[in-house]
Amino acid sequence: MKKMIFALLAFAMPFIVSAQVTVTTLGPQFESESSLVLHAHVYDAGLLEDGDTLELRFIYAGPGMFGEIGEIYITNESNTHFEAPLTGLLPGMEVSYEGRLYNPGEDIPIAFGGEYFTETNDLDFQEPEVETEYATSMSSKGVSLFGEVEEYGGYSTVNAFSQISEDPYTVELTSSPVVVTQPYGDFGIDFWGLKPEKLYHYWQCASNPTAMSCGDREFFNTTSPGPVDISIYEYEQIGTCSMEIFFSVNAGNRPDQLKGEFRVGNPGAPEGAFYTAYFNYDMDLDNDMSLVIDYAPIVMAGIDLNPTTTVFSLRMDSYGILGKVSGKLPFEGEACNEEFEFVGEGDDARMAGQPIIKMYPNPTTEKIFIQNEIGGSVRVYTLLGKVVETYTLEPGINEIYVKHLSEGTYLVSFTGEDGTRTNEKIVIN
Repeated sequence: MKKMIFALLAFAMPFIVSAQVTVTTLGPQFESESSLVLHAHVYDAGLLEDGDTLELRFIYAGPGMFGEIGEIYITNESNTHFEAPLTGLLPGMEVSYEGRLYNPGEDIPIAFGGEYFTETNDLDFQEPEVETEYATSMSSKGVSLFGEVEEYGGYSTVNAFSQISEDPYTVELTSSPVVVTQPYGDFGIDFWGLKPEKLYHYWQCASNPTAMSCGDREFFNTTSPGPVDISIYEYEQIGTCSMEIFFSVNAGNRPDQLKGEFRVGNPGAPEGAFYTAYFNYDMDLDNDMSLVIDYAPIVMAGIDLNPTTTVFSLRMDSYGILGKVSGKLPFEGEACNEEFEFVGEGDDARMAGQPIIKMYPNPTTEKIFIQNEIGGSVRVYTLLGKVVETYTLEPGINEIYVKHLSEGTYLVSFTGEDGTRTNEKIVIN
């Protein structure tokens, strides 16, 4: 690219504000020869205190033009990725832009994202690229098919859809398209009205105004219908460390008391690498239900949660008459893995062996005593992964007050000076 004769106040690296919130300018999306979509990523916005607000502005420049796009407000509950359209450009125009953070109402930046240079004749429209990922059985007649758009072909959005057939060389069913927008490429499509106990072939496809392409072909089996028919119809991520599964159960003329079992793990993993939770339901026939799955006890049990390898089964038992669905777990808790730092850290990260701390009383109402053999630090989490307390402990018996915390179950994570880790649950009532 030719050297530009204009420039913003450019900085090589982002600056860090007092709250440790940073911004990085990202490359644009090319909408046309006269428009761009500017992108920036804000890191660690969750460190802001409740009520604190920052403003993200895009400062842009080109031949005969200079301006800003603002009023993009950041709080501790904001998303991390932000974009803004820039229109009215000319074909072949050189443009530079930068994402900056400000305190609202002020004009002096507190963080710089670094300047990005581009030109509108960089347009190179191509076919999109899509990957076929996995299928999760919803019932004997339904399935969820997942995929990921990896390349958009120069466009900001593509239409993604699924094709399915009992014959691997023909197409029998095509789903309605879903719009997938950069930079989030993951998508899922539900199919209903399938035949029980059948092998189906499927592949994910994507199209843009230039071309269409499809991923590799995969296959799945629909389940057998049973006296207790379970249908999963939605998954919803709760925070970073929980998921809610919504499903319905048709028990026919069976009694309305059901026992449930949720099992999750990785096939081929060492014996015991499965986590099982039990629950009971008193239901009306044909009742809709939901089940909240907390990731923390699963990873503490030694399960490496991964959306491509982890499988689950949901089973309901009505006095010996069973119904079951199973499939890949649509895990979206990578931030939970990072927060707890359990996965991939060895046995100590998974509560193996003897604990290096003792904690009592448990349950408690006012305070707990932690007896530790070595010095270290303690973090107290909610089961959604939010840190609520942090302490530094000396060897011996330490007293910690918890009366100010809300009633409920918390996870106490102790990291010793030698790097070992022990995790225990505590109930405050």
